[in-house]
Amino acid sequence: INMIVTDSAHPELAPLEIVKVIENNRPEEQKGQTSVYTINTNDPDWATLGAGYSIKWKVQTCGVTSEYSDWSVEREANVYAKPEVEIDLKNINNQSVEEINTFPFYISILAKPAEQRPVSYYVEIISNESYETVDDVGKVKMVNIGDKIYQKYYDPQDNPWHFLLEMTPGNIDLENNVKYTINVTVSMNSGLNATNTLDFTVLFEDIHYDVYGFVIVNKETLEASIHP
Repeated sequence: INMIVTDSAHPELAPLEIVKVIENNRPEEQKGQTSVYTINTNDPDWATLGAGYSIKWKVQTCGVTSEYSDWSVEREANVYAKPEVEIDLKNINNQSVEEINTFPFYISILAKPAEQRPVSYYVEIISNESYETVDDVGKVKMVNIGDKIYQKYYDPQDNPWHFLLEMTPGNIDLENNVKYTINVTVSMNSGLNATNTLDFTVLFEDIHYDVYGFVIVNKETLEASIHP
């Protein structure tokens, strides 16, 4: 196997050529199986291999006659850093929080590295407890542990590495004194994905309004009015 290693970040450097011979020492009944060469970054030959490198490789085979075949089609493998995604929960004052007290709140997502461009985000919120609630039309429903109460794919636009999602009562229904988990998966243009989770608790602030007034009811017209 012949491999040409190029560092795209330093094109002025001459490519490194590495030749490896893979002997087929398997038993006769296994000799027809595919041979594999593993690139081990702990090996001195590959110690400098990192993100931004490309490996162009081709192979030729040799049988019992010790004559080599023609070279195969040259293929290329690109080396990428492992992507990461960070999740932060923020309140309306842009403060990081672990509890949701009021709406709106924000899910702040940061994807790395900068050399790979996020092409989509998948966000889901899962209940960690079972509880009874009502839907949009007032019908009673049961939420079980592990149920997804929110899930959606997003296509980032302006700054795809930093994605901010606003959550309001219009797009999510949360229950007071319940714990939830946010799961976020980012897909990069390299074809790689990264996933992370964040737990939070809902503790809504209780707001009470005392109305000083009296109600006048007209029984004949079935009308009611409130007067201060």
